[in-house]
Amino acid sequence: MRVPRVRFTVRRMMIVVVFAASILAAIAAVERRREQFRRKAQEYSRMSNDLFVHGYLFGKSSTFGPSAAEVRISDEYQRRSIRYLRLKEKYDRAARYPWVPLAPDPPEPR
Repeated sequence: MRVPRVRFTVRRMMIVVVFAASILAAIAAVERRREQFRRKAQEYSRMSNDLFVHGYLFGKSSTFGPSAAEVRISDEYQRRSIRYLRLKEKYDRAARYPWVPLAPDPPEPR
């Protein structure tokens, strides 16, 4: 039994090139999205760590113990630190699975 011969016409080769270019473009888009999410996760990680340290040190600044206002401000630093930590985890997951749709970030609390 003879194998049928496939003719390589210019039209068929152009279709193959378009198909290959589409696949490569999709892969490049996913990699760009992954890198974008990875950068956001690093940024939120840095912000979370900074706020945590500021909150910790703010409560330790006086010799006689923190006042009520200092405790309130330190707690606010901690809450904001936790918020940024959750955003960091969200973007870490998004960087691992960049093809999954991502929900918008919640608004900044006041």
